Amino acid sequence: MLLGEAQRKIETYDIIPDIGELPEKKPKTKMELTNKRTRNSTRFINPDGSFTEEIYNQPIFYQDISDKKWKRIDNTLKKSPLAPDKFINTANEFKSIFAEESDISKLVSVQKQGYNFDMLLVGARKVKSVINNDQIIYPDILPQVDLSYVVTNDKIKESLILKAPTGQSQYSFELKIPANLSASLLANGNITISSQFGDLLWILEKPRMIDSNGIYSDNANFNIRKEGNRTFIDISLDTSYLNNPSRSYPVTIDPSLQSTLLIRDTFISNRYPQSSYSSSMYMHTGMTPSYGVTRSLIRFALPPLPSNSRITTATFQAYQTNTGVSNTTVDLYRLNSSWGDAVTWDTQPSAAATAESSLAPNTSNAFWVWYITKLTQDWYNGVQSNYGLMLKNRDESTAPWASFTTKENTASYVPKISITYEVDPIGLEDFWHRTEDGINPSNGNLILTEADFDVPGRGIPLTVERTYNSRNTVEKGVFGYGWSSNFDARLIYGVSGPVVYIDNDGTRHFFGESVDGGYIAQSGIYLNLSRQLDGTLSLLLQIKRQRLPLIIKDAFNRFQI
Repeated sequence: MLLGEAQRKIETYDIIPDIGELPEKKPKTKMELTNKRTRNSTRFINPDGSFTEEIYNQPIFYQDISDKKWKRIDNTLKKSPLAPDKFINTANEFKSIFAEESDISKLVSVQKQGYNFDMLLVGARKVKSVINNDQIIYPDILPQVDLSYVVTNDKIKESLILKAPTGQSQYSFELKIPANLSASLLANGNITISSQFGDLLWILEKPRMIDSNGIYSDNANFNIRKEGNRTFIDISLDTSYLNNPSRSYPVTIDPSLQSTLLIRDTFISNRYPQSSYSSSMYMHTGMTPSYGVTRSLIRFALPPLPSNSRITTATFQAYQTNTGVSNTTVDLYRLNSSWGDAVTWDTQPSAAATAESSLAPNTSNAFWVWYITKLTQDWYNGVQSNYGLMLKNRDESTAPWASFTTKENTASYVPKISITYEVDPIGLEDFWHRTEDGINPSNGNLILTEADFDVPGRGIPLTVERTYNSRNTVEKGVFGYGWSSNFDARLIYGVSGPVVYIDNDGTRHFFGESVDGGYIAQSGIYLNLSRQLDGTLSLLLQIKRQRLPLIIKDAFNRFQI
């Protein structure tokens, strides 16, 4: 059992190793390899020569277009250098621009990937905003209504705050979008904003209502309305909820503008079996006063690991806040089917029958940490599709519930996976050293290669090439243990999650998941991987902007080009 996380300053340092991940000299302290960052992960080299990948359940970094370096996201709102009457978020892949003073003609603009659109609250009064770090509030923008925006790492949280009953059950925003963008209302109640090429840029999440006592209702809905060439988004609210004598004001109406799809966390409730809570700042397990029995679901986008990585330890951590928790055991399960942001109790994914890990620390305002080494190994080796994991109270009837912060909360307390691994250089990669005798001095692996024959032809030539790795004693190729050949090259993958490519010389290359979908190769691996409509994968070798097909076998032993 592991509880909490050591709070110490981590030294940041651009250090060799670069591509091959074999350090010439081990560091004295844990060091961050800043050139190995992705949007939601970073890499550390440890004093023993191993590496640790820290994977967050929200984007932590953005790529600066000026120098292509990954830098930490900063959501602080500051005065725009181009428009002194506007505020702008400091550093992220998208720009959110807010008017210092609201009126019917200006409020909020969003820019991403060269596209932009504006949103205006219909009937907005001219009021001066109040800035608090990453939040901007327009007080009394409508009678008895405040409007709040909070910029997070991957979304803009919009909240209409009804301070008292207003007698109004509908609020409207004008959506000003150019001709190269379109808005669509989905069956699940979300609104999508896409480019003319079909690229999904943003999701307006179905609104919900919650009062000051935490009593929740999802009886709030979007509608897209057209008036000539103008587009409006109407939010319709359930009057029986608003006018209930037991309702405790203020009531917050919370539709959020989200950009990231693959990363998600939420909880499900048996009291509201058809409600989803993907925009909640907390997720729960066990019997709660407001939601009945609850369970939490989390899915990470898993980044690429260096070639021939061997995972030794992996943990999952989440920040628990309920001060009344005691004698509560929370079990962690691997999930065996897919789910999305709109998941509910009635549509919850299937989970393994046996818990992967269990924890009962009885602490609050602290990280709870579960070991998930076997699950993580299975994700990266293609044994288990990455559907994420479930947290569930062992006693769902009488034990106190637990509450964990989600990716909607501050970045300091978001869920995280830490993977520690070693790199064992087996194969003929250019970034690994070997002597003239074919020995890799870092691990003593003896490498021998043979080309048995080569029959040219009009199309692809018929060749037989084989490689012997003395340390590769686990896998048996067509020529026996230790031998790999072009007939053994293959992809190993599940329905979702990382993909393993075992090449002709026995090297295992790990493709990770992009937070926006698709696959990412480790730096120095010039391969492009994409999933086809029929579920098979296409692997292309990229050489000087050319993409050449590779003949490989997939996990079902089918040859693919």
